Amino acid sequence: MTNANHDRTDNRDQVMQPGPQQQGGSQLNSQTLNRYFECLTKGDYLGMQACLHPEVHFSDVGFDLRRREVGAMWHMIISHGIQVVVGDKKVEGQAATAHWECDYQFRKDETAAPRRVHNVVDSSFRFEDGLIREQHDDCDFWRWFEQAIGPIGKGAHMFDVLEDKLEQLLKRELPLDVEEKVRAKVKITARQKIDGFIKAHPEYAG
Repeated sequence: MTNANHDRTDNRDQVMQPGPQQQGGSQLNSQTLNRYFECLTKGDYLGMQACLHPEVHFSDVGFDLRRREVGAMWHMIISHGIQVVVGDKKVEGQAATAHWECDYQFRKDETAAPRRVHNVVDSSFRFEDGLIREQHDDCDFWRWFEQAIGPIGKGAHMFDVLEDKLEQLLKRELPLDVEEKVRAKVKITARQKIDGFIKAHPEYAG
């Protein structure tokens, strides 16, 4: 995949070394993390998969995946096209954080028109044997949802804000909980997408 991305991390990668006993692990994990994001910016999903522990667990606003599902997700995302700019990365022992931004086209389903999304992500990692064992990505949920869904997403966000204000006024929680329901729907949609992709790519099954 041709990608005009640029990794801007050359002078900003930080390996924090609290003690000699952790230096080797931090250096190895830093190399893995650098390679992981370098492959992401280049659209190399196989290279990313090589950085993942066999028992890897990935989670974000939509996905909650394990093992081969994580590699399948990156294959799917890269095959649809994504541009990435990587910011600060910090590694300390078996843990790490990274800040990055991405642009891509989001489709709720095959019949929906694509919508451009710019997402700002903060990732946390845990390593095992020099490979990524866990990754959790966090972003501004409503900002992402409004871009991905469009006017309906903006309407849902507005309704959630009104719900919060009404709860403050009444000094009690309401049973609706718009954000919880929207987040649940997002996860269902993400699950359907990855299941469909794995069905079409049986090498990721099992």
